[in-house]
Amino acid sequence: MHSPVSSPRGAFLFALFAGVAGVLGVAGCSSSAEDGTPPAVSCDVTIDRFKELSIVDEEVMNDPRAKNAADGVFSFRHQVEAMKPASMSSSDFIADWLGSWSREQRVNLFVVPRRPKLETVITCPWLQRTPSNNCNADCSACDKREFDLAQAPFRLIAVANRLDLQQTEQRYGVGEGRLVYALVNGAADDPAAQPLRMTVGLEYHFPPSGGRDLRYWAGRWHSLGKHADFGPAFRDELATLVGDFTARDSMPGAPNGSSLGQVRTNEIELDWLWELREFHLTEEGLRNAPTLNTPDKTVNGTEELGQFVSANRNDVLLDRHRTPLIMTGGTAVPDTRWRIPGVPEDVRRAFAKNTCDGCHQTEETPIDFNFHVSPFRKGVAKLSPFLNNPNGGPDTLSFRAEAMRTALCGK
Repeated sequence: MHSPVSSPRGAFLFALFAGVAGVLGVAGCSSSAEDGTPPAVSCDVTIDRFKELSIVDEEVMNDPRAKNAADGVFSFRHQVEAMKPASMSSSDFIADWLGSWSREQRVNLFVVPRRPKLETVITCPWLQRTPSNNCNADCSACDKREFDLAQAPFRLIAVANRLDLQQTEQRYGVGEGRLVYALVNGAADDPAAQPLRMTVGLEYHFPPSGGRDLRYWAGRWHSLGKHADFGPAFRDELATLVGDFTARDSMPGAPNGSSLGQVRTNEIELDWLWELREFHLTEEGLRNAPTLNTPDKTVNGTEELGQFVSANRNDVLLDRHRTPLIMTGGTAVPDTRWRIPGVPEDVRRAFAKNTCDGCHQTEETPIDFNFHVSPFRKGVAKLSPFLNNPNGGPDTLSFRAEAMRTALCGK
């Protein structure tokens, strides 16, 4: 397929977007300290990266509130029930979401292909865990097709504070909180169920209403650092915090009253080729959306891409750009390297590392092939060197700690 930016319509839209892209930007995957690092502040604040920024301790992951059967605030089930339309059952919400993977979609002008192994990896095993569905071996015949959220195959592996996104997040300006789940080959509550090569990230805006500004949310996360360990007191406080930004009606006026910004899936389990997708919540359910700052592969190496990056060079270097929608597809897939005609390497890299594939494949250092939070590891070991440098050198959590410190100090 030829790039749509080469068409007359594409040229018009390119010109329209190129002039405004800089002020609309949201940093994508990367928030590294290479460009635009906030200055260090002098106030005496110590940030505990594993209590306040990236929480991966197994005591939290195994908390009863992370179990789908209990419908606890950390569980995948709880988040689905809080975000779904009030008029839709949880089962229908899941069926609608999974169904989008089983058929070809289009985002902007670009094809989003179906993932052929969805039925055998996720859908059928989940249906078969409910005996009353009475499904046959391949689920081609079932009496019912009810998805029991207590049997959901998504297990909590991380809770993340992304206050650093406030520097480029223009919608609400107070950053995001994220919950990351791993797909497993059974019910997530079953300890015997093993992780598969897929994660699902639920990414929420921090609600700004009622005076809950950046400093307020920074204080809430920083309060977690006072605990000596990840015991009941820490987990109780974290549960209250997570509940405050994930609850239904936490964002009045947003679809279904949810503060959900986006869902991102990262997998190589549903086909032979790695893929990342983004979904946005609507009044009808989750819908495929453009992958933030990630052009479709047909745009790679084009003159139009070079023109856009050149025109927005300063914002690209500061992680403040937004790639025009006319260039943006509905998936990120492997590519050898982003090629951007007419720009120097530092600008090319700044743009590339903020694409989803650049962050997870070619520009940064993931673990277990394409993850920055691995579904296969435990505790701090599940974090990639990009997030947490095991040698103590520069890493992204250091950058996020500086952003947190700046927010706390009111700078």
